[in-house]
Order: sequence, then structure tokens, then C-alpha cells
Amino acid sequence: MGNLDKRTLTKVVTLPSLGVFYEGKLPGGEIKIASFTTREEKIFSGAGGGHESKLTQVFQNCVEFPDKFNPKDLVLPDRLFLLIQIRGLSYGNAYSFQHKCEQCSVQARHDKNLLEDFPYTEASEKYQEPYEITLPHSEKKLGLRLLRGFDEAALAKHVATVQKKVGVQSGDPAYTLRLAKHIETVDGEQPESRFAIQTMVDNLEGPDSLALRDAIDDMNFGYDLQIDVECPSCGFFHDEVTLPFGAEFFRPRRKRDRDVQGSA
Repeated sequence: MGNLDKRTLTKVVTLPSLGVFYEGKLPGGEIKIASFTTREEKIFSGAGGGHESKLTQVFQNCVEFPDKFNPKDLVLPDRLFLLIQIRGLSYGNAYSFQHKCEQCSVQARHDKNLLEDFPYTEASEKYQEPYEITLPHSEKKLGLRLLRGFDEAALAKHVATVQKKVGVQSGDPAYTLRLAKHIETVDGEQPESRFAIQTMVDNLEGPDSLALRDAIDDMNFGYDLQIDVECPSCGFFHDEVTLPFGAEFFRPRRKRDRDVQGSA
């Protein structure tokens, strides 16, 4: 018996990865999802636990995976896709959120359709891991991979540890580690340690750092949640704002957030 057999609000979706990163465990990327229940709303209602662990728990409840498949093994674009699809199935695709203008400090509400207002691409079946790049300055050859849910959890743990030890710092405390986690091999060899990779990444000069970030971005697919927001008060234009996942994403209360707009 599947874990969704007792749920009536379900549908089958195709992951943007097309399943190519899972060694045949998710053929074609087709997978069955179900609506949130009050049980899942409860998971996101408390302050305890990290977002990544809550998301994994929701996937365990609302997605029918093959036996012994761990949702932490999903690549991040697939995890984001499932979150948006389950939310849309549960409450509709209309989503309104608050954004504070950095120019005039007015906080205004903005409306988006989760399925229609964001670019979406699928991976090619030619995608494979590791994929290789050659850095233009040092000429090092790097073998790269996509990040998974377990990487997301490790990054969150790292940030919490750093903040506990030294307090809040300027910049992203996980910036170097996030880049380093993409690297599997250097010049065809497994590095001695994760610390060695981080040290190498920290010391990359500009052309190589740019090339690494571009190579990571080039393997992106699924939903692109970077948006442009114009302040209705002063007209200031904010570009490349990441769509925020506020409380209303998981537990909408306003009628306009519950209306189904463009549901799949």
C-alpha cells in the first residue's frame, strides 16, 4: 500500500530533472503527490526544527516515493518543484507576499501566480554527474555535481554553528561551503578532505570564481524564483528578489490566496 492511498486530492507530476540523477529509481521523473493536510500545516506552524528537515518530513507524507528512496536525495530544483506543486494542489496557485522597499521602507503586498509567473525549464537527458569544467586562470579541471536535500541540511547546520560561536557576521557564512559542496574532483582526483576543497575555493581568483559560479548556474533547471518588484509607494525598482516563502505560503488565510488561479 502506498503512503498516499488514503488521500483523495492527488495528482501525478513530472520532476524537472526528468529523473536523470537517480540511477533509474524515478524513471522519467514521474511521481505522485498529494495535498497538504492539517498534519503538514502543523509541521510548519512551529518554530522548532530547521526548514530543510520540515520540508523532508512533508515530502515523506505528501509524495509517493519508491521503496527506500530518501527525499533528502532529491536535487534541490526537484525539491523546490515539489513544494510549489503540493502548495498549488492544496490551496491554488495564487500567492501574495509582503516586501519592504529598501528605498522608502514601505511594506507592500504583491501578488504572483506560482505556476504562471516564473520561468520553468526541464533538464536534458544529457545531463549527468559529475560534469566537468576547466577554470580559465588556474586551468584546474573540476568535476561538479548538483546539491541535494542533505547538502541543504548540512549548510543550515553550518550556519547555525558559526552563528553560535561567533555571532551574526556580515556576508553569508555558508558561501564558500556551498560552492565547495558542488566539487567532486579536482584534476580527476578526489580531494583529501572537504576542508581542502573549501580552502581551494576560498583562494580562487576572480576569473576562476566567476567560471565556477557560472558553471553551477548553467546546470540550473525547474522554477526560477528570482522576481522584479516595484514599490507601489515610491516606484523604486527591486530586481532579482528571491520569492519569499512566508507563513501564508504554507497556511494561507486570505481568500485571494485560496482562490485557484491557473491550477495545473
